[in-house]
Amino acid sequence: MPPAAGAAGLVGANSNRSSYYLADMVRNGNPVAIANQAWRRWLFHTITPQFSLEYKLLGKADDETQLNYTGEVYMNAYTETRDAYYPHSLTSRAWSDGVDLTSNSDFKNLQFTTRHSFVFKPYFYNNNHSLQILARFRGRFK
Repeated sequence: MPPAAGAAGLVGANSNRSSYYLADMVRNGNPVAIANQAWRRWLFHTITPQFSLEYKLLGKADDETQLNYTGEVYMNAYTETRDAYYPHSLTSRAWSDGVDLTSNSDFKNLQFTTRHSFVFKPYFYNNNHSLQILARFRGRFK
């Protein structure tokens, strides 16, 4: 990439282009060269597994008092990686100005959500009556 002109003025006698215009072109770069030599990669991954557990603490038959537990775990794992490279051949800067520009960034997030339920069903000898008590709580961890 050629350097920009150092002083203001017309580049050619009949061009109607000043060195300021060329400086903009040099700053923007050659789009074909940028497409062939520079690169940018972004990777995104999301994993969302779920687990469930059911356990009968008391009574298994319908003619017994029952206490049942249900536990659920939801996870959300997110990873984002961004890499980029802009080689010195695309700039008109000197080596002392910092060339071969690279960047790398990572972002990771892990989130747990749990939900717990207890259901109590006392057994009544009279089939016309029934009762069910539900207790539920939830937790979230980051």
